[in-house]
Amino acid sequence: MTTPTAPARMTASELAIDVTGVTKRFGDKTVVNAIDLQVRRGEIYGFLGPNGSGKTTFIRMLCGLLTPDGGSGTCLGYDVLTQQAEIKRHVGYMTQKFSYYEDLSIRENLDFIARIYAVPDRAAAVQHSLERLGLANDTKRLKNAELLIQHTTRRLGEYLHMASTEDRPTLQATLKHLDRVHDELLTQVFNH
Repeated sequence: MTTPTAPARMTASELAIDVTGVTKRFGDKTVVNAIDLQVRRGEIYGFLGPNGSGKTTFIRMLCGLLTPDGGSGTCLGYDVLTQQAEIKRHVGYMTQKFSYYEDLSIRENLDFIARIYAVPDRAAAVQHSLERLGLANDTKRLKNAELLIQHTTRRLGEYLHMASTEDRPTLQATLKHLDRVHDELLTQVFNH
């Protein structure tokens, strides 16, 4: 009988995420317990589990929004314990609920987010996002973001997020509100 060999560890340049033993506690409750994870650049990876199981907490630590209480590792080559500001500048994070300005048009919302993230050639990036998502010539829906509330609020969050993360990895808490058509669109966008 031969002993199976462990798979070779990937090099740092191959990895978007490389963490070992990541742990988070709130008081005496451990909500994330010693997670080891490697995710290659360009790879799509998901977390499944019930509410309260630590998925969002773990993602927030990877994004530099929370500091782990234990463990070590990197996200995009930046240390999750000491380089959180750099991680936040390079990673997109979309929560289950997102904010946008109802009194602004979709184009204005996209421009606002692109400005916050200092997206180069902001106007072209916004136009490119609208074209990719089939909204460039849709003047009725572009006029006011409030028109998208019925069944499409989540899509607007995807639009805003994509404007700020054109070539960045995306960490997202849920995809449960996406329908098949929008799921296919996002798959095309992320695989372009």
